[in-house]
Amino acid sequence: MARREETGLTFEAPDDWVDRTMITYTAQQRPGEAMAPTLVVTRDDLRATDSVQTYADRHLLQLCELPGFALVDSGKRTIGEGYPAVFLRFHWRPQAALVDQCAILVEATGATGREVRLFTTSTLADNSAKDGPRFEAILKTVRLTTGKGPAGGAPPPAPPSPDPAPFDVPIPMPGYPRDRKR
Repeated sequence: MARREETGLTFEAPDDWVDRTMITYTAQQRPGEAMAPTLVVTRDDLRATDSVQTYADRHLLQLCELPGFALVDSGKRTIGEGYPAVFLRFHWRPQAALVDQCAILVEATGATGREVRLFTTSTLADNSAKDGPRFEAILKTVRLTTGKGPAGGAPPPAPPSPDPAPFDVPIPMPGYPRDRKR
Protein backbone atom coordinates (compact mmCIF):
# COMPACT_ATOMS: atom_id res chain seq x y z
CA MET A 1 0.00 0.00 0.00
CA ALA A 2 1.17 3.50 -0.83
CA ARG A 3 1.35 6.14 1.90
CA ARG A 4 -0.72 9.20 1.03
CA GLU A 5 0.31 12.51 2.59
CA GLU A 6 -1.98 15.48 2.98
CA THR A 7 -1.60 18.54 5.16
CA GLY A 8 -1.78 17.24 8.72
CA LEU A 9 -2.73 13.72 7.67
CA THR A 10 -1.20 10.53 6.31
CA PHE A 11 -2.75 7.16 5.54
CA GLU A 12 -2.17 4.11 3.35
CA ALA A 13 -4.30 3.42 0.29
CA PRO A 14 -4.27 0.23 -1.80
CA ASP A 15 -1.78 0.35 -4.68
CA ASP A 16 -4.52 -0.16 -7.28
CA TRP A 17 -6.57 2.82 -6.04
CA VAL A 18 -6.41 6.07 -8.02
CA ASP A 19 -5.98 9.46 -6.34
CA ARG A 20 -9.06 11.57 -7.13
CA THR A 21 -8.28 14.34 -4.69
CA MET A 22 -10.69 17.29 -4.81
CA ILE A 23 -9.62 20.78 -3.80
CA THR A 24 -12.39 22.98 -2.44
CA TYR A 25 -12.15 26.59 -1.30
CA THR A 26 -15.13 28.51 0.00
CA ALA A 27 -15.49 32.21 0.78
CA GLN A 28 -17.40 33.40 3.82
CA GLN A 29 -21.12 32.96 3.33
CA ARG A 30 -22.84 36.32 3.25
CA PRO A 31 -25.65 36.84 5.77
CA GLY A 32 -29.03 35.84 4.38
CA GLU A 33 -27.65 34.14 1.26
CA ALA A 34 -28.25 30.52 0.31
CA MET A 35 -24.65 29.70 -0.59
CA ALA A 36 -21.08 30.96 -0.38
CA PRO A 37 -18.87 31.43 -3.46
CA THR A 38 -16.78 28.31 -4.04
CA LEU A 39 -13.96 27.02 -6.19
CA VAL A 40 -13.67 23.24 -6.65
CA VAL A 41 -10.81 21.62 -8.57
CA THR A 42 -11.09 18.01 -9.70
CA ARG A 43 -9.19 15.85 -12.15
CA ASP A 44 -9.99 12.98 -14.44
CA ASP A 45 -8.09 10.86 -16.92
CA LEU A 46 -8.42 11.76 -20.58
CA ARG A 47 -9.12 8.89 -22.92
CA ALA A 48 -6.59 8.25 -25.67
CA THR A 49 -8.99 9.79 -28.21
CA ASP A 50 -9.96 12.77 -26.03
CA SER A 51 -9.05 16.39 -26.38
CA VAL A 52 -10.08 18.86 -23.71
CA GLN A 53 -12.84 19.99 -26.08
CA THR A 54 -14.32 16.48 -26.52
CA TYR A 55 -14.20 16.01 -22.74
CA ALA A 56 -15.93 19.39 -22.30
CA ASP A 57 -18.58 18.37 -24.84
CA ARG A 58 -19.38 15.23 -22.82
CA HIS A 59 -19.38 17.28 -19.61
CA LEU A 60 -21.86 19.70 -21.19
CA LEU A 61 -24.21 16.80 -22.02
CA GLN A 62 -24.25 15.92 -18.33
CA LEU A 63 -24.76 19.53 -17.26
CA CYS A 64 -27.84 19.75 -19.50
CA GLU A 65 -29.59 17.40 -17.05
CA LEU A 66 -29.35 19.90 -14.18
CA PRO A 67 -32.66 21.50 -13.14
CA GLY A 68 -33.16 24.83 -14.87
CA PHE A 69 -29.89 24.49 -16.84
CA ALA A 70 -29.05 27.30 -19.27
CA LEU A 71 -25.71 27.68 -21.05
CA VAL A 72 -24.68 31.34 -20.73
CA ASP A 73 -21.34 31.29 -22.58
CA SER A 74 -18.64 28.89 -23.74
CA GLY A 75 -15.40 28.93 -25.65
CA LYS A 76 -11.65 28.93 -25.36
CA ARG A 77 -9.58 30.95 -22.91
CA THR A 78 -6.35 30.73 -20.95
CA ILE A 79 -5.69 30.46 -17.24
CA GLY A 80 -2.59 30.94 -15.15
CA GLU A 81 0.56 31.49 -17.16
CA GLY A 82 -1.25 31.02 -20.47
CA TYR A 83 -2.50 27.43 -20.25
CA PRO A 84 -5.07 26.82 -23.00
CA ALA A 85 -8.49 25.97 -21.58
CA VAL A 86 -12.12 25.43 -22.53
CA PHE A 87 -14.85 27.08 -20.45
CA LEU A 88 -18.57 26.49 -19.98
CA ARG A 89 -20.49 29.16 -18.07
CA PHE A 90 -24.01 28.21 -17.11
CA HIS A 91 -26.89 28.81 -14.73
CA TRP A 92 -28.98 26.20 -13.00
CA ARG A 93 -31.46 26.09 -10.15
CA PRO A 94 -30.65 23.42 -7.54
CA GLN A 95 -33.26 24.71 -5.08
CA ALA A 96 -34.72 28.17 -4.61
CA ALA A 97 -31.76 30.24 -5.85
CA LEU A 98 -30.31 30.52 -9.34
CA VAL A 99 -26.63 29.48 -9.37
CA ASP A 100 -23.96 30.81 -11.74
CA GLN A 101 -21.20 28.27 -12.40
CA CYS A 102 -18.22 28.25 -14.71
CA ALA A 103 -16.35 25.06 -15.57
CA ILE A 104 -12.81 25.70 -16.84
CA LEU A 105 -11.06 22.62 -18.25
CA VAL A 106 -7.32 22.40 -18.91
CA GLU A 107 -5.08 19.49 -19.89
CA ALA A 108 -2.22 18.41 -17.64
CA THR A 109 -0.01 15.38 -17.19
CA GLY A 110 -0.65 13.42 -14.01
CA ALA A 111 0.59 10.23 -12.42
CA THR A 112 -1.50 8.11 -14.79
CA GLY A 113 -0.87 10.11 -17.98
CA ARG A 114 -3.00 12.75 -19.68
CA GLU A 115 -5.55 14.35 -17.37
CA VAL A 116 -8.09 17.11 -17.43
CA ARG A 117 -8.16 19.51 -14.51
CA LEU A 118 -11.63 20.92 -13.97
CA PHE A 119 -11.88 24.24 -12.11
CA THR A 120 -15.52 24.94 -11.18
CA THR A 121 -16.50 28.32 -9.78
CA SER A 122 -19.92 28.68 -8.16
CA THR A 123 -21.87 31.62 -6.81
CA LEU A 124 -25.42 32.90 -6.72
CA ALA A 125 -26.35 34.37 -10.11
CA ASP A 126 -27.19 37.68 -8.42
CA ASN A 127 -23.58 37.83 -7.14
CA SER A 128 -21.75 36.86 -10.34
CA ALA A 129 -20.67 40.43 -11.13
CA LYS A 130 -19.24 40.80 -7.62
CA ASP A 131 -17.63 37.33 -7.35
CA GLY A 132 -16.45 36.97 -10.96
CA PRO A 133 -13.37 39.21 -10.51
CA ARG A 134 -12.44 37.29 -7.35
CA PHE A 135 -12.58 33.99 -9.26
CA GLU A 136 -10.55 35.47 -12.13
CA ALA A 137 -7.87 36.66 -9.70
CA ILE A 138 -7.53 33.09 -8.42
CA LEU A 139 -7.46 31.56 -11.92
CA LYS A 140 -4.68 33.94 -12.98
CA THR A 141 -2.44 32.37 -10.35
CA VAL A 142 -2.80 28.76 -11.58
CA ARG A 143 0.47 26.93 -12.23
CA LEU A 144 0.43 23.32 -13.30
CA THR A 145 3.33 21.61 -11.58
CA THR A 146 3.02 18.65 -13.94
CA GLY A 147 2.19 18.82 -17.58
CA LYS A 148 3.02 21.17 -20.38
CA GLY A 149 2.33 24.84 -20.20
CA PRO A 150 3.11 27.73 -22.48
CA ALA A 151 6.87 27.42 -21.97
CA GLY A 152 6.94 23.75 -22.99
CA GLY A 153 4.33 24.11 -25.67
CA ALA A 154 0.74 22.99 -25.51
CA PRO A 155 0.11 19.25 -25.48
CA PRO A 156 -0.57 17.85 -28.93
CA PRO A 157 -4.27 17.60 -29.73
CA ALA A 158 -5.79 14.14 -29.54
CA PRO A 159 -7.72 12.81 -32.52
CA PRO A 160 -11.45 13.50 -32.28
CA SER A 161 -13.68 10.81 -30.87
CA PRO A 162 -16.15 9.46 -33.46
CA ASP A 163 -19.05 9.74 -31.00
CA PRO A 164 -19.56 10.64 -27.37
CA ALA A 165 -18.95 7.68 -25.11
CA PRO A 166 -21.34 6.85 -22.28
CA PHE A 167 -20.74 8.64 -19.02
CA ASP A 168 -19.23 6.12 -16.63
CA VAL A 169 -17.52 8.15 -13.90
CA PRO A 170 -19.36 10.43 -11.47
CA ILE A 171 -18.39 14.10 -11.61
CA PRO A 172 -19.04 15.79 -8.29
CA MET A 173 -20.79 19.13 -8.44
CA PRO A 174 -21.37 21.26 -5.36
CA GLY A 175 -25.00 21.09 -4.27
CA TYR A 176 -25.97 18.25 -6.60
CA PRO A 177 -26.31 14.54 -5.80
CA ARG A 178 -23.03 12.67 -6.22
CA ASP A 179 -24.59 9.48 -7.54
CA ARG A 180 -25.09 10.88 -11.05
CA LYS A 181 -23.12 9.17 -13.80
CA ARG A 182 -21.61 10.91 -16.77
